[in-house]
Amino acid sequence: MKLIRSTFILLLALFMLATCSHVSEPPSGEWALVSLNGNPVVEGTQISLNFGDGQVSGSAGCNSYGGTFDSGGAGIEIANLTMTLMACTDAGVMAQESAYLAALQAVETFKVEDEQLVLSGLDVELQFKR
Repeated sequence: MKLIRSTFILLLALFMLATCSHVSEPPSGEWALVSLNGNPVVEGTQISLNFGDGQVSGSAGCNSYGGTFDSGGAGIEIANLTMTLMACTDAGVMAQESAYLAALQAVETFKVEDEQLVLSGLDVELQFKR
């Protein structure tokens, strides 16, 4: 009986260690974009990203968007993005929106540190804060 109990405790400890050190998906809730490829967001715009139940959504600065995400470990894929079709008068806002949505679909990894989320891929990096 003592051997079974010791084995169970050891297996439970190993399981807890494995799950604590292995992040499988980004934290749910809303994130605000701070920079896109090292550039700050256009003044007066707010770009947001929400994660929940395999879905992403948010504001791209002018239009709202939604899509899906799949993650495992530190890897992530964001796909199937759709958005509203409002036109903003500021060309800089529209260019930023296009670059943001393209970058989202190009990310391959994510990292969360100190209330900051970094999504990155080949030639793209998006930094968010809570």
